[in-house]
Amino acid sequence: MKNVELRNIKKIYKTGKIEYEALKGVDLKINKGEFIAIVGPSGSGKTTLLNLIGCLDNITSGKIFLEEEDISLLKPKELTELRRKKIGFIFQTFNLMPVLTVYENIEFPLFFSKISSKIRKEKVQSLIEELGLENVSKHRVSDISGGQQQRTAIGRALIKDPIIVLADEPTGNLDSETGMRIIELMKKLNIEKGVTFLFVTHDIMIMNYAEIVYKLRDGRIENEKCIRM
Repeated sequence: MKNVELRNIKKIYKTGKIEYEALKGVDLKINKGEFIAIVGPSGSGKTTLLNLIGCLDNITSGKIFLEEEDISLLKPKELTELRRKKIGFIFQTFNLMPVLTVYENIEFPLFFSKISSKIRKEKVQSLIEELGLENVSKHRVSDISGGQQQRTAIGRALIKDPIIVLADEPTGNLDSETGMRIIELMKKLNIEKGVTFLFVTHDIMIMNYAEIVYKLRDGRIENEKCIRM
């Protein structure tokens, strides 16, 4: 079952009279439960591609389908709702709210849903335990380690049961040992919960864990796919 499908995606940025074509006709299919890495040099269009799939930016032409729904037909308010309900984000800089605790950061996306406070508490507590954050759940995220902050960011991305998690250089600010633990945790969640992960990365560790690696260069997917066994 496909989670995401891109058909001939093009993205052009304009600055005055100057145009820059960031993506030049990208086709991509992502199936449910896959663990995929997109690699390539800086400026190849990796983050642009992630932002388009995550409904953070608009395509210039082509079509993007999330669970068979053509998102190019949706209005801004509908895109916001889709992003809120179905897409999880893990950013390189974590983007957590420093004045909130670990628990509150993970819980925050659920405040926009209609689930009861009891179920919300059960979901958050269960995920905190799974992520090994019980001892720091009441700490502000500004007072915990980088690895703990990244696990909190993963929890925030997963708490709403998204159809896909998009991760932009998720280990970029972590040391090698912490980065490895984070990758192993995400792979565990991928296997046990069937969560789909899509990374853009330069990290060889993520590439080694990925089932499929796509190489993006100059706005095009250079190889159809390289499958890791």
